[in-house]
Amino acid sequence: MDNEVIKQSNNNNSNDNNMAMVSMILGIISVVLCWVPIIGLALGIVSLTLAVKGFKVSKQVNKGRGFSIAGISCGSVGIVLNIFYTIIWIIYGIFLKYAIDEMNNETTRQNVTINRSYDYDSERINSILDYYNYDI
Repeated sequence: MDNEVIKQSNNNNSNDNNMAMVSMILGIISVVLCWVPIIGLALGIVSLTLAVKGFKVSKQVNKGRGFSIAGISCGSVGIVLNIFYTIIWIIYGIFLKYAIDEMNNETTRQNVTINRSYDYDSERINSILDYYNYDI
């Protein structure tokens, strides 16, 4: 009977290294969501933290070492990719702001040109009308 109790307690989920499995899952999600600036980074950091804790526990429990290594690698890749994509988003935002400002400046320049040509045409028409003594 005592051997059966020991086997059942070894098969119990409390002895499993759930942190390692959760860290691997969060690491995979952080890699998938690496293009989302804050969410991917947070998932990567949580994954890396849980994986390191799970790796320490895996030495005691002898379970979950592979999951911990996968969590460390996926979490690290997710963090690095997220930092890369965050830099890309910042550069994209700066470029977009510059492009919008240039379009606004170009529109202003075109409006000034149109107004100048209109003023020039109206002066020319008025001079022609004055020459022929027409009143409008």
